[in-house]
Amino acid sequence: MSPQIPFSLLILKEACLKNGYDFKIFDSFGNNLAKISNGKKTYYAGNGNPGTFPLNLSFASRIARDKAWTNKILNKSGFKVIMGEHFFVNDNNRSYRKAGREIVDALRYAKGKYPLFVKPNDSVCGIFAEPVYKQSELRSQLKEISSISNIALVQEIHRLPEYRLYVVDGEVMFMYRRESPVIIGNRKEKIKNLITEFNKGIRKKKNHISLRSKFLLNELKRKKLNLNSRLLKGEELQIALKSNLSSGGEIAEYRKKANKEINNWAKLLTDAMSLRICGIDVFVDGSVEDPKNYTVIEVNANPGLAGIYRAGFREDALKISGSILGKFFKN
Repeated sequence: MSPQIPFSLLILKEACLKNGYDFKIFDSFGNNLAKISNGKKTYYAGNGNPGTFPLNLSFASRIARDKAWTNKILNKSGFKVIMGEHFFVNDNNRSYRKAGREIVDALRYAKGKYPLFVKPNDSVCGIFAEPVYKQSELRSQLKEISSISNIALVQEIHRLPEYRLYVVDGEVMFMYRRESPVIIGNRKEKIKNLITEFNKGIRKKKNHISLRSKFLLNELKRKKLNLNSRLLKGEELQIALKSNLSSGGEIAEYRKKANKEINNWAKLLTDAMSLRICGIDVFVDGSVEDPKNYTVIEVNANPGLAGIYRAGFREDALKISGSILGKFFKN
């Protein structure tokens, strides 16, 4: 049986058909690479890396993938970023770096600052991104991160509304609020069963909400509940601090346009990062209409359109895809 074509490539295929471009799966083994052409010019699109659209320069995309470098660049460029530090979580290339950024330094840095948010420096979809509440949890989280990354970020926690801005050539094509995943009680099912059912809607197992999640267990303790408790009918329980769509987060307050101030802010940021297309994730402390209230969380150089497509904004996803394809083939 042939594997399914990834959803990101299915959207691209639909956009190609709609705009008169040729789309062919180039990787017949895994269906993860496609050849896109207008008859004269060609590029290859992939699921994950190398990405769906070819507008960004490779070096700019690589820098954006490094969260520590991105924070440093944006901070020096005058943008507000989350306070925190990066630390090395294994001995790889230790002889090439100065002292002061090892695990022992992370533990020392965190003292008196808990709770903190810890995440890999170069991963996506919120994998191994979790809050920690004490030293033993930080040590454990850094060990987990070491299995997929050389560096971890240890940052302050923000409990503020989170937004995604999708930017192409300095213009915000759409923006929306990202809501953290929640379960809703029915007075019958235990919390652990509701979470198990919730996870069935998350496509990749690595993005499932763990019953051992530090945030979940702390939230249950704070509310004097446990995994065997039953929520009242209609009662909501937030089960993760992160709001990635891939981990069950949801889209709210979707809008197709942004005001002049937001567009100007987005253009300055993308110019600073040398990116033509990106997703900018921000915390907003106050009105979302004023970018002075924005604190940058991350910059994604390979933002997807599957989220808005699945949320009911199919035509917007196809229109934006067609516009980006047009920019590439006309240059």
